[in-house]
Amino acid sequence: MSLPLLPADLIHPFRYVVKVFSPKVLGECIGKWIEMINSGKSIWLRLPVICLALSACTALPPLESLTRHPDEAAHHAGELLVLDPPPEYVADLHELGLSVIDITHLEGLGSKLYHLKIDDGAHPFHARHLHGKKYPGVAADIHHHFEQHARKRKKRRQKAHPSRRLTSWGRAKPGCGKGIRIGVVDGGVDTKHAAFKGRKLKFRSFHLKGQTPGAFPHGTAAASILIGAGQFGGLLPEAQVFAGNVFHKRGSGKPRASARSILMAVSWLVKQRSR
Repeated sequence: MSLPLLPADLIHPFRYVVKVFSPKVLGECIGKWIEMINSGKSIWLRLPVICLALSACTALPPLESLTRHPDEAAHHAGELLVLDPPPEYVADLHELGLSVIDITHLEGLGSKLYHLKIDDGAHPFHARHLHGKKYPGVAADIHHHFEQHARKRKKRRQKAHPSRRLTSWGRAKPGCGKGIRIGVVDGGVDTKHAAFKGRKLKFRSFHLKGQTPGAFPHGTAAASILIGAGQFGGLLPEAQVFAGNVFHKRGSGKPRASARSILMAVSWLVKQRSR
């Protein structure tokens, strides 16, 4: 049986172990464990057997057998991202079944990000595995997607909840936040909103070519919490905020961000000397 292997499964291998167990094999492993515990033998004699029993049941399926995840939002199909490969890199891509889509100079990070296409139709995790074998010291990963998970609420008039009142900070003193440069990676920001009148706000969107920036409410709210004017009660009203949008629209689905957009935003924030 072939199963999708997600980033979360790599981070939490036990969850993947449970996925690949058949009920019969899982039952046998638990049965052996209980039998050994009830046998009264020394724990030091039981531990090696327990480890062997579990390891026999936790073998991952071969990369060739992995199927693509049914949710296209998990990652860009057929793409890898590679950071700072060696000079001879491009010449070797063909034998790995890869080609360059584009190269992004991340000036703030002092790095180059290679956006690659998987030409031979290999599963992205398989392509990453082969890439790692040839270039073990080079950072490479799937071009992951990230979704917003804020719950949808009915449109209704809501009371304003100024940040300072909720945190019991009281009224801001003159010069509060002056000289502080704050970086925010979030959704879009409505720079014409009344919360930013007279405030220092620089906004830039990092949606990729051909995409439309995502909705503005969450990014606008995040920025107003920091530097909101008047009734919006920003925590650091005289600070300067650099806000980067990484989300884009995708039909009727939730807005989503890509790993490449996030890296581009972080690089920009570093270049702006924001915190």
